[in-house]
Amino acid sequence: MKLVRSGNTFTAFASASGSSWTQIGSAVTVSMTGTIYVGLAVTSHDNSKVGSATFDNVAVAPASPYTFTTVSLQQGVSGYTDTRDAHVLENYPDRNTGANGELEIASYSGADTDEKQALIRFSIPSSIPSGAIITSAQLRVKLTGTRNGTVKKTVGVKEVTAAWSEGTGTGIDGQSVAGVNWNNKPGYGTATIDQTTVSSTKNTWYTFNVTDLVQSWVNGTKTNNGFVLLENIVNSASGTKDFASANNGNTANRPGLIITYRLP
Repeated sequence: MKLVRSGNTFTAFASASGSSWTQIGSAVTVSMTGTIYVGLAVTSHDNSKVGSATFDNVAVAPASPYTFTTVSLQQGVSGYTDTRDAHVLENYPDRNTGANGELEIASYSGADTDEKQALIRFSIPSSIPSGAIITSAQLRVKLTGTRNGTVKKTVGVKEVTAAWSEGTGTGIDGQSVAGVNWNNKPGYGTATIDQTTVSSTKNTWYTFNVTDLVQSWVNGTKTNNGFVLLENIVNSASGTKDFASANNGNTANRPGLIITYRLP
């Protein structure tokens, strides 16, 4: 067994050989004082009995400096081509907009009810090993415009929990094509991973912290079905937030997933 401390972050590992280590659970943050004591404890779990144990091969040593690697996943940049995205629309439940240059997000209840949600999936490259510790994973999307109102909206990101395909639709005025749509959209996780308030200022980047979910994909404990961006709160005011998609004509505007990791 091995316990690694980096500042106030503690990570546990187990090994059958003492050379190849597997992380146990998630890292835990504990606020530490300037002086700490290291020791081993044993208990019988019974106040009426004496417990005993023998410990061997015990060592306490400073860890070797970690090397951090950052990988930027953005469609059409540095040879990366594995982003898939589409937005689905309640008012056009059989349509697919996978090839559209924008991802529309809206949820309002007024004269109309018109829910719009955006799905995004990035394939995790094999260059990130399965035992890597993800220290940061940031989903970045760029606001390219608004429609039918400029009210600020709260946009959140959730986990997509089932498979879906992008399709090749061209927008809400195109014909119905194969791929994800409102009628067959996948399930989502109930928890909001992160959220932010989106204004109407064009060409603004918004960032969501998705570190824990990406870690679960790298560990293989969850299947990578990507993210969904949606409004967390139904707003009485209309208004759609439009973000650049992976098919946007300007490569620099496309969504990105920035992952920083280290080896145990």
